[in-house]
Amino acid sequence: MVQVPSLSVLEFDQKRKKAVSTNEDLQKDAQAVLNVIENPDVAQALRQDKNQNLQYLKENYNVRRPPIPRCPFSE
Repeated sequence: MVQVPSLSVLEFDQKRKKAVSTNEDLQKDAQAVLNVIENPDVAQALRQDKNQNLQYLKENYNVRRPPIPRCPFSE
C-alpha cells in the first residue's frame, strides 16, 4: 500500500490554486492552436508530415511550439 503524505489545509489550498492556474494557462495556450486548426482552410492545408505542418503554422499563423511545462505535482 502506498503511503500518501498528509497535507495541511493551507498546503492543499496552495497546491489547488497552483493547479487551477496552470490549467487555465494551458487552456489559453491550447485555445490559440484550436482556433487555427478548427479553420477549415487550415485543416485542408495540413499534411501527414509533422515538420511540414509546424512550418506551415509558423509561417501562416504565427503558431509556435511552446515548451512543455513541468508538472506542478512532481515537486
